This record gives sequence, C-alpha cells and structure tokens, in this order.
Amino acid sequence: MSCFYTNAEADAIANRFFKFYYRDRGKIKWSGFFLSEHTAALKKNRQYIDGRENH
Repeated sequence: MSCFYTNAEADAIANRFFKFYYRDRGKIKWSGFFLSEHTAALKKNRQYIDGRENH
C-alpha cells in the first residue's frame, strides 16, 4: 500500500483544514438532531393515538 503523504505532511494538511476551512456547526447541528428526534416521537405518538401501534 502506498501513501500519498508522509505523517508530517498529513498532519500539516489536517491542521490547515481545521484552522482555516472547517466550521463546527455546534448548536445548529444539535438543533437539527433534536428536531429530528422530536418529529419521530410525534409521529410515533400519533400512530399510537390512531391505534396503529403494534404491541
């Protein structure tokens, strides 16, 4: 298996990426996850209320 970069080169590239290009979405990402979980819970609750829940 051949490598494109040495370990030092790979570290330098990764450090440059995280320093200048990567933006942590933090709360925005967490809010999206929360909304997804909330929507799934509402759907499950609606199915239970409508009698479509299999026990």
